[in-house]
Amino acid sequence: MVPVSRDRTGTKGENTSSRAAGRRLQFKQAFENETVMQGARSAYTRARILDAAERLFAEKGHDATSLREITAMAGVNLSSVNYHFGSKDGLVQAVCQRRLNALNRERVAILDHLEACAGGMPLKPVEIVGAFFHPLLRYALGYPEERPSTLPAHKRSFRYRNDFTRPLIVNTHVEILVRFRAALQKSLPDMPEQEILWRFHFMLGATFHAISEADGLPLALDSDRNTADTADIGRLTLRLMSFLMGGLLAPLPTAENDAGATVQDVRSSCSGTSRGHPDS
Repeated sequence: MVPVSRDRTGTKGENTSSRAAGRRLQFKQAFENETVMQGARSAYTRARILDAAERLFAEKGHDATSLREITAMAGVNLSSVNYHFGSKDGLVQAVCQRRLNALNRERVAILDHLEACAGGMPLKPVEIVGAFFHPLLRYALGYPEERPSTLPAHKRSFRYRNDFTRPLIVNTHVEILVRFRAALQKSLPDMPEQEILWRFHFMLGATFHAISEADGLPLALDSDRNTADTADIGRLTLRLMSFLMGGLLAPLPTAENDAGATVQDVRSSCSGTSRGHPDS
C-alpha cells in the first residue's frame, strides 16, 4: 500500500487562526459587556445625583443647597457632578428638565385617554384645563400618597425659575402647548387662536403664583397658617380651577383697547365728580 500523505501544516495553521478568532471574539464580548456595565453605572450615578438634588432643592431651595450636600446624600464625589452636569447650574437645569418631562408625559397621557373616550368629539374645556393643571398642582403642592417618595414636590421648588432655567421652562411649555392649544381650539371654535394663547398664558401665571406664594395669604389675612384653609390642597385646587375656568371662558373683548378705555373712563369719572364735604 502507498502511504497517504497528510498536510499537517495546513491543519495547524487553521487551528491557530481559529484560536485567534476565538480570542478576538471573547475580547470583543468582554469589552461590550464592560461598556454596558459602565453605562449602567453611569446612569445609576446620574440618577442618584438627580434624586438627591431634587430632594434638597425641594426642602431648601437650590440657592441654599451646596454641591457637597448633594454629593453627600447621593454618596458620590464632587467630580461626578461635574462629569454628568458640568456645573451646579447644569444640575438645576437637569432637575427641572426631568421634572417637566415627567409632568408632560402625564399630561399627554391624560389628554390621550380623554380624546380616546370622546371618540373624535370635542372635549369640554374643563377636561382640557384639568389635564394640564391638575398634574402640576398635585406634583407641586404634594399629595403624599400620590407623589414618588424619592421626588418630594414642594412649592418652594417652583421658585427657582431664574434666568438660566426660564428658557428651558418656556421651551418645554411651548412644545406641550401645541397639543393643548389644538384641543382647546376644537373645544372653543368661536374663540380666536391668539385669544386662547393669551388666556392660557395668564392661567399659567396665576397657577405659578398660587403655587409659589400660597404661604403669603395667611400672613396677609393675619390667620394661622396651620389652620387656614389655604393649607388645604383640595380646597386650593378647587378655588384655582374655578378661577382659571372663569378666565378661559370670559367674554371676548369687544374692542382692542376696551380695557384702557375703561380705566380712563374711571379716572375721568373720578376727577369730574364733585364730592360733597360733610361741612358743606
